[in-house]
Amino acid sequence: MKKKIELILQHGWGFDRTSWRTWVPHLRENPDYELNVTIPDRGYFSQRLSWNGFQHPDCLKVLIAHSYGLHLVPENIFKQTDLLVAISSFSSFHSGEAIAQKRSRRTLRLMKERFEIDPMHVIDDFYSSCYSPLLTRHALLRRGGAEELNFQKLKEDLNSMDTNYVSPELLSQAKNVLFLHGAEDGIVGPEHSLAMHEAIPGSSLILFEGVGHALPFTHAAPCWLSIRQSLAAFSRLTTI
Repeated sequence: MKKKIELILQHGWGFDRTSWRTWVPHLRENPDYELNVTIPDRGYFSQRLSWNGFQHPDCLKVLIAHSYGLHLVPENIFKQTDLLVAISSFSSFHSGEAIAQKRSRRTLRLMKERFEIDPMHVIDDFYSSCYSPLLTRHALLRRGGAEELNFQKLKEDLNSMDTNYVSPELLSQAKNVLFLHGAEDGIVGPEHSLAMHEAIPGSSLILFEGVGHALPFTHAAPCWLSIRQSLAAFSRLTTI
């Protein structure tokens, strides 16, 4: 008998719900689970699609969040979650030692200044950095011209990155926590996931060598395999 799972896929800054399209074949060809999938959209490039938490009480509840998407999750959701999967994410964008914080603050400041002048150029550069060191495929993600871009929402969330903080204590409210991170991530270094992993007893961390910030979109199959293996390993997920 297939195990029922309610799955939430939350994208991060600069992406939208279609970014998860590489997951579709893996979710469809799934012999182990009966999935109820919800994919919210922040509304950066199209109509916003919000969600009000988990809706299926008879399902195991799995939340997958990419990067800043972890900060878009309502705080009350974490304690409802059986498995939290944080991919290429961060507790605070300016974590780490003083030098690292100075570098990240400068990077974000320059990004915000350029965004005021040419937002589409910033988005294109962001995609290029996300997909590095792999062959750049950011052109495939572009959502048309500047007239289709929700400048205000992108700017609002970009500004929020300076101060937003998701504590390990909050994340640990989930029954199980799995961190996935690309070892070559030039946007959010893997040290962010390592720090959160070390702060949450019982959590797991998997690093993907030669992969950048767009880990869930360039490596959907190995990400989903890691999640399936975690689901099988966590004994607390055997019952609801």
